[in-house]
Amino acid sequence: MEVHPANNDKTLRRKIHRAQWDGVKAVQVEGKLDEEIKGKIEERCNLKEWAANRKGAQIHLTGVGPFDDMVHRKYFYAVDKNGNICALVVLAQLAAIHGFQIKWALEFPGAPLGAIEYILANVMKKLGDAGVRSATFGAGATGSLRSIDNIGGFKVRTLEKTYNGISHTFHLTSQGDFRSKFGIEQDPLYICYPKGGLGLKGIEVIMGVLQMPK
Repeated sequence: MEVHPANNDKTLRRKIHRAQWDGVKAVQVEGKLDEEIKGKIEERCNLKEWAANRKGAQIHLTGVGPFDDMVHRKYFYAVDKNGNICALVVLAQLAAIHGFQIKWALEFPGAPLGAIEYILANVMKKLGDAGVRSATFGAGATGSLRSIDNIGGFKVRTLEKTYNGISHTFHLTSQGDFRSKFGIEQDPLYICYPKGGLGLKGIEVIMGVLQMPK
C-alpha cells in the first residue's frame, strides 16, 4: 500500500475527525520506551480483557507480543482525553526497498470511535513525510481457500470446506476490509505441502491450534 491513507474514503475521514473531536492524541516514542508506558501497554494487551469484550468462540492466530525485538521496532500509541492508552501501532523495519511492516495495529477495549484509524493515518503520514513510499500490513486472511495445482481429493475438499466455513462464521476477512480503507493491494498467499504432508489428522491439529488460547 502507499503510505498515505486513502483520503477519498469518507468513512475513514469521518472516524478520524471523530477521534480528534473526542480528544484522542497520537504519541511517537522517541528513543527508549518509558518503563511506565511499557507497563501500561502490556496491561492493555492482556488477552483476557480482549476476550471479555467478545462473545462466543474466538479464533486466535497469534499471541500479542508488541515488545519482541524492540531494537528493530518503532512505537506509536494513542491516548484518550483522560490520558488512557487506547490504541497501539508497532512498525518493523524491512529491507530498504520494502519500507516498513505494520506489525501491530491494536485498538483496546473502550477506545473512542476512530482511535485506530486516527493513529494509523498519523503513522502513515509520518512515514510519507520521511520519504517512505510503501508499507505492508503483512499476510491477512482470505475469504476462501482453494487448491491450485497437484493437490486434490477428499482431504483438500475437507480443508476447503472447513476453512471457508470458519472464514464466514468468524468474519476473518473483516481485518482485510478494515485495511482496504487505507488503499492496500491484496497479494495472494500460497501454501505448499510435501507429498503426504497434509492428512485429516493435520487438519484436526490446525483447527485445534487456531482455537487454543494464547
